[in-house]
Amino acid sequence: MTTTAQRVEMLRASAAGLPTEEAAVGLLAAHAHWLDRADFTRHITEARNVTDPAAGVAAIDWPSALYALDTGRLPCSAGERRMLRLAASLADRAAISLGDAVTSLDHTNSRILVEAILHVVDYRM
Repeated sequence: MTTTAQRVEMLRASAAGLPTEEAAVGLLAAHAHWLDRADFTRHITEARNVTDPAAGVAAIDWPSALYALDTGRLPCSAGERRMLRLAASLADRAAISLGDAVTSLDHTNSRILVEAILHVVDYRM
């Protein structure tokens, strides 16, 4: 069984060198809601290294996860919904209205989002 920490490392390994993917994974990891939920993690494909079980990669099936979100199979609060959509948008997998998405975020989630955006900006400098 994969722990949340292992899943985050596997997602980070897959996203390495892709700043928007790294930012999306970082946002989800910092938000600490989605990556340990069985109903969400079923939308993550994992591949382990047979010679080094601690190593592996993972990828989020964004279309599948967003479909589950939109059809009520990922019940959550409005803030949790916004954070998942923002992560998908950072990964260039969903279009969102940024104004609608950020106007009702609390301070903690706003900070997580800003840090994810700054990761992309810093990467390109």
